[in-house]
Amino acid sequence: MSDNPGSQKSSTVEVLLIGVSISEIDFAKDLLDLCHTSRHVFNLERLLEPFDPAPGIIIVGTPGADVPIAEVAQALKMNYQEPPIYCLWTKRDGYERKHFVKNGFTDAFLLPMEASSFKKTFREAISTASKGAIKAFRSVKLLDIEPGTILDFETAIYMPVNKKYVTYSGAGDPIDPERVEKLKKHHMNAIHVPHEQMQKFYKYTAKKLSDIGTSGTLSETEKREKAQEAVRNLIGGMFTESAKELSFDQGKQMLNDCQEIVKSFVLASGAGDWFAKLQAATGEASDSYAHSTNVSTFSSLFSMALGVGKPEELALAGLLHDIGLAELPPACSTKAESEMNPEELEQFKRHPELSVNLIKTRRIVVSETVTKIIQQHHERYGGKGFPKGFAGTRLMKEAQILSLADRFDYLTSMRAGKKTMTPMEALEYFKTEASQLKAEELYFEPALLNDLIKVFTTGGVQPGAASPASEVKAA
Repeated sequence: MSDNPGSQKSSTVEVLLIGVSISEIDFAKDLLDLCHTSRHVFNLERLLEPFDPAPGIIIVGTPGADVPIAEVAQALKMNYQEPPIYCLWTKRDGYERKHFVKNGFTDAFLLPMEASSFKKTFREAISTASKGAIKAFRSVKLLDIEPGTILDFETAIYMPVNKKYVTYSGAGDPIDPERVEKLKKHHMNAIHVPHEQMQKFYKYTAKKLSDIGTSGTLSETEKREKAQEAVRNLIGGMFTESAKELSFDQGKQMLNDCQEIVKSFVLASGAGDWFAKLQAATGEASDSYAHSTNVSTFSSLFSMALGVGKPEELALAGLLHDIGLAELPPACSTKAESEMNPEELEQFKRHPELSVNLIKTRRIVVSETVTKIIQQHHERYGGKGFPKGFAGTRLMKEAQILSLADRFDYLTSMRAGKKTMTPMEALEYFKTEASQLKAEELYFEPALLNDLIKVFTTGGVQPGAASPASEVKAA
């Protein structure tokens, strides 16, 4: 049985849009098509009156200077206690997520940086409003499922190429160990649980941890969720109005927050050796915050495996490497480089320097090494990268590792319409690519890529997995 959430229209959900143009949320058009939407402009007097029909979800855009956003939230909250009320902020000025939530919004999202985060939240809200008639799924770690146990919640597998969820097990079904092994052989590290059944999943994992004597700890799924929320709070906090004038003490606190995320969720993530940790982090859906978390994780693990640089510095650089994208037009963070027009591409090439500038203006004092890693993470070994066009020995090896981690995450994360590669397939891709490029086009130093291929081959390749048959040759 298959479930394609994009085609379900079995239950109507009323969505009230206030001061939101359809073009602003075109990225969520597939979800809006599942709902009945009504649009209104900002009018405080009108907002004090109940709307008919009553909305199941309310989305508020960025008002003009003459409309206090706090009053909008409070007016809506007076009439609607049940439906979620989301704020979509489309300009940097005036964005204060904590303040918005305090005044009545369920959550606030800064676009375009948080477009994918909002879309995920919006789908879950639609699922709740339709009482599960329109499905939404959460990714859960396969490590959290004990083979041979009976689950009281449903599970599904996502097929990214055809954008469908396929039922894996029903509530009350036993999870056969052989089926779990088949998933592992196909390098599937996660399965999916319907959004409305996640509390049953959390209860299941809590009991499982208690049974093995580790009560008080979190499942791998919950660790990842908390890591991404911590990253969102951290990075989103850099773009609030109040963050423009941080003192050095506040900048130091923000750096401490960065380091705490690295310590708690990146360097301590997963179980087992570096290769097991790496495998556990691949194969899941990726948004801007998941990408930052993944690149931070992969950078530190590659550093450990290769003995290059300090893992904690690579992890910190991975966490902050793309924050400059929030300074650019929406297309620069929602399109792949290959899809950008020349003007968008030129803008995109500015983001490494913008990331460094943001760190400095927020008075977050990082080491010179971390700064250079971020500046150089889009440079290529052959010299065709950006922003400076540095080549060869002018590039830090640590920056090359971050660049590897950045592209590695894109290849191994789950994205609609794209085949998800295994770690070894991603390495094979890099090796084949290097053999076809001219010397001045090479992304990575051949010796560094060869070393990474070697540690993958000897450090944890599963039986039967493809391994690179030859080294990358320097052009």
